[in-house]
Amino acid sequence: MQKMAIQMIRKFFLFFISFFILSFASTAFAQQAQIDEYSKFLKSNGTDPVEYFVNLFDNHKIVVFCESWHPEMTQYEFLGKVIRHPKFIKNVRAVFTEIGSSSQQHKMNEFLKSDSLNDGYLIDINRENTLHPTGWPNKNIILFWTELWKVNSTLGENDKVWAYLSDIEWNWKSLRTKNDYDKLIKSRDVKYRDQAMARIIIEKIDEIEKNISSDKNVKNKFLVVMNTRHALGMVTQRTYDTSGMAKYPREEQFGDNTCCWLKQYYGQKQVFNVFYHQAKAYASGFFLIQKGKWDTAFKLNGYKPVGFDLKDSPFGNDAFDYHSGFHTSSYAGAFDGFVFYKPLFEHYAIQAYEGFYHDDNFLKEIERRCYISGRNNVIAKWITEKGVQYLDKELPNSKTFLYSKDQFERSLKKQVWTALPRK
Repeated sequence: MQKMAIQMIRKFFLFFISFFILSFASTAFAQQAQIDEYSKFLKSNGTDPVEYFVNLFDNHKIVVFCESWHPEMTQYEFLGKVIRHPKFIKNVRAVFTEIGSSSQQHKMNEFLKSDSLNDGYLIDINRENTLHPTGWPNKNIILFWTELWKVNSTLGENDKVWAYLSDIEWNWKSLRTKNDYDKLIKSRDVKYRDQAMARIIIEKIDEIEKNISSDKNVKNKFLVVMNTRHALGMVTQRTYDTSGMAKYPREEQFGDNTCCWLKQYYGQKQVFNVFYHQAKAYASGFFLIQKGKWDTAFKLNGYKPVGFDLKDSPFGNDAFDYHSGFHTSSYAGAFDGFVFYKPLFEHYAIQAYEGFYHDDNFLKEIERRCYISGRNNVIAKWITEKGVQYLDKELPNSKTFLYSKDQFERSLKKQVWTALPRK
């Protein structure tokens, strides 16, 4: 009896082990077959991402670029190639950026009209950035505007590509007390900032088009650069109570996203939004989209830069897992196009433009702003502890956002990825 029981246990154990191995092998085979489908699609359909991007203006009035982590540099290296492209220059009239308060547009106009390159205008614009008491020191946007000036310096007056600052109006100098600050923070434009940015863009485009018949510059296409959630298309959005706990939506509605408002105003065919490949950012770190499935396909394609429409692609058919606060059935429901420019292990960030904080008057102004806004003055802390050169050269995360290539590719096998500093 005991011998029979032991045999039964052995049989059950062997059956369990065999079932587990077969299940694992079946799952692994299915995953590999799926990744092969993505890799095959890239080889058959992917085109040069810069050419893909500039050609979008052939059929769309507005192209919205979805920026990744704000300080990341490769995205603006890509946009730099876009704005230098002859076809872009020929067709596109203006670039709208989330970065920069519309209150500072006069300084942008002066910068673009100046005969010599003067980054002082750009530093001033970013020191007066909306909401942020310490300003906006990120290097990439300043280099992007600088590149636009260089492009324009080679063009005739009627061929230039203009830049419009699209964030809400903001004037730090008018905020003298904590009460002034609190009142502005509770204003409608701050609470519904995406609507306000969409309105700023719409009013400017409508103004241009109203007068275009009498304008020697007849270009009527526009690039809009928005970060992450602001660039989402026709997604739906949960409502949140004051404690931050998600409610079950009683009635789903389109998200309060700048791109979504543009699509509703101009029509979805006129506004085309493009997702720049990136990691998902959470408080605990950065994680791969689709648990690394996309990045594995890019690896199998030799990390070749590509651009393609998401509709009817395996990428576009994937469940949307990019942003937990907004909902749609698939990536093609949130974005129209996709650009893979460089693998994530080559992404990097520079969080401070050289000389941005080399101004005693501005440092005193930061102290005042932090006081009325109740924010910590980390800039003063870093300068006291490490010196102002630290902000120019060694600001945390200023060098990297990434794994090494070997670390990254090992992480693909684990299907988990968190940002690590480069050694």
